[in-house]
This record gives sequence, C-alpha cells and structure tokens, in this order.
Amino acid sequence: MSALRFLKKTTVSSTVSTVSLTDVFESDFNVHQILFREFTLDSGTATPYLKLIGLNGTVISNTDYQQAGTITRDDTTFTERRSTGSSNGILSQYSVDDATEEALNGYLYVYNARQSAYTFVSGNFTVRINGILQGIKTIGVLKNPGQVTGIEFSLSSNSFDSGEIEIYGMSEL
Repeated sequence: MSALRFLKKTTVSSTVSTVSLTDVFESDFNVHQILFREFTLDSGTATPYLKLIGLNGTVISNTDYQQAGTITRDDTTFTERRSTGSSNGILSQYSVDDATEEALNGYLYVYNARQSAYTFVSGNFTVRINGILQGIKTIGVLKNPGQVTGIEFSLSSNSFDSGEIEIYGMSEL
C-alpha cells in the first residue's frame, strides 16, 4: 500500500513550446507519479518529447534514452514501438494533434529519480488523432546513472495551447 503526497503543479494557459518542472523529484520518494491532463496543441500534429533534468539543472539530451510501448487504436489492432539510443527522451514514438477534443491525457511513474542508478519510467496515455482514439502504454529508461530532479515536456514542432501537469511523491505505508 502507498500514499501520495502532492509536490507540484503547473498549468499551461497560453501558447508555449516547452513545459519544464525543476526540483520536483524529492529524495524522500523512490517513486513519483506525473499526471498529464488535457494537453492540446496550437496547430498541426507533433511528437511529444519527455526529457529528464539532471541534478545540475541541465536537460539530459544525450542518446541514453531507451523506450518501448504499444498503441491500441479503436479502429484496428495494436502497434508495437521501440527505440534505443534516442536523444529525444521518452514518448517520442507517439503523436498528438490540434483537433478539437483531441487532448493528451495520462500518467507516468518515475522510478529511482534521486538515486545514483538508472531512472525508469512507465505509464499510460490516451489521445485522439484524426478522430481515432488511441491508448498508449509506454516504458522507458534513462541509462545514465545519476540523480534527476525534474522533467522537460516539449514537442517536435508547434506549441502547447493548454494542459496541466501534477507531480506526486509515492511513499509506502
């Protein structure tokens, strides 16, 4: 059994290309939960990037990210995706677009963020692309032993128009 402790929240209410949350992963917790709510784009279609921020405050953009996942669509079967040696972070195999009611919603768990070990991520998202509902299950790892303190959420192109991120620490009871 575990308990959640609220750590930080940020709201996107105007057009921005990047959302950064620094100093959010606390050493009191081995697991953090990140909630993404109603993220929409200002125009077009884009790929979301989630990168981690190191202890020194620098975004980790090297090729030490690996990820895998599945996309389950409401009009067909599922698709598997994976990559190694990515500098785009986690989530970079999926798309979002700007159509009405096509927001990105979901959550990620981040493991070992404040330990000198690999940082692991797992999560689930829903998004509607061109009217097609998609469920996304993703896992990833930053194979760069070291402590991370935050996240940078950005897009391959265009900007976020709205959205909300909440971060919680999870402790065992």
